[in-house]
Amino acid sequence: MTLDMGQVVRLLPELVERARTDAHQREQRLDEALRLLHAAANDLAGVAHVVEAAETSWALALPYREPFDAAIAPPAELPTDYTVLAVDGSSIDVDRNLPLACFVINLGWMHICYGDKPAACYGSTVDIQPTSDELFMRDNDDPSRETMVRGEALSLLRSVREMAEAAACAARFADERPLLALIDGTLALWNVEKRDLPEAVVTMLRDGPRGARQALDSLRDLAHDHPVLFGSYVSRTGATNVANTLRLLACPDRPHVVCRRCPGKGKGERPCDAVGIASDALLMRALLAPWQRSAVFLPRRPGATSDTWYREAGHEIGFFYLNTGEEIARVELPLWIADDVHRLGLLHGLLVRQARDGMGYPLALREAHEQAVISSTDRQAFITLLSQTCEQSGIPWLISAKAWQKRVRAI
Repeated sequence: MTLDMGQVVRLLPELVERARTDAHQREQRLDEALRLLHAAANDLAGVAHVVEAAETSWALALPYREPFDAAIAPPAELPTDYTVLAVDGSSIDVDRNLPLACFVINLGWMHICYGDKPAACYGSTVDIQPTSDELFMRDNDDPSRETMVRGEALSLLRSVREMAEAAACAARFADERPLLALIDGTLALWNVEKRDLPEAVVTMLRDGPRGARQALDSLRDLAHDHPVLFGSYVSRTGATNVANTLRLLACPDRPHVVCRRCPGKGKGERPCDAVGIASDALLMRALLAPWQRSAVFLPRRPGATSDTWYREAGHEIGFFYLNTGEEIARVELPLWIADDVHRLGLLHGLLVRQARDGMGYPLALREAHEQAVISSTDRQAFITLLSQTCEQSGIPWLISAKAWQKRVRAI
């Protein structure tokens, strides 16, 4: 045993006591945050002015057409004939201890028909990228800048591939019935410019074949001719856009807040800490009854280029929060869905049905995950199959000494 549980047992009571002590302060901050949220509810222009003028590193939320403190119930009437499509993905990262440098992306999908003719079908698509040209992306202006598609870069690529798969499946299944198409996780490539990726990688993710633009263009064109709804579902969100915006509204320097000139700088506590809460989920759990959604918000991050790219591409992204009873989920959606009141209500209502069927989490996404997940047994089988295939082809497996020691215990 490498973790000394005796030390853990001695330290845990202090941790729990500290959390209990902080609980009262968290309640006070939440009450103040709610008061400020309600006070700003009908001043969308004023809130927008503060957000747009702010000089801060925080991710923010801009009001969009609905009151800042809206708590909206799902539609009372929904169609009985509809379909739900969900796509999820999993991957095996590049491992330098394997005989070949490669990654694997497994995309799982689930399609469920409701109504007079209930049915379901599912499947998965495997993508293996084994060549150096596909593993390494280089900057066109500076060839010395290159990034291997692994880790965070692979996660971004998998997200884009999930969107492309959703577009392809939606085109296959779309008919006269409403179709709710969902992907798991965030919809937009937020923070892509903060990952220090070469521009070639960013361009590939956004504008390349099976990139974000192509997928969103396809979904928008499909929605023009069919009753298609589209969004992404972030379970147990830790986002802080709305909470950070309330911090700006609590700043004594508003309407032009410059966080580098914080009045509390050097004092250990900022004026905005009076409304400082850990996440939007805490705020929304206090605001929303089960199955209600929040207003639609626009994300704003000063200096971020990804927000601008989505707007210029005609796919600006908004989001709302949904109380499923079990958790607060964040739903991200293109504004061409949010701008249509009927489609927005239908998206909300069908999400509620899916969450109820899935005991707090969309049923179709849960089933898509089952098709996408790569188990530890699958991973080991892949390594074994890869090593055997390489051995048969005369490719040696030059395993590192460290990796070998992990497989063979000396004692």
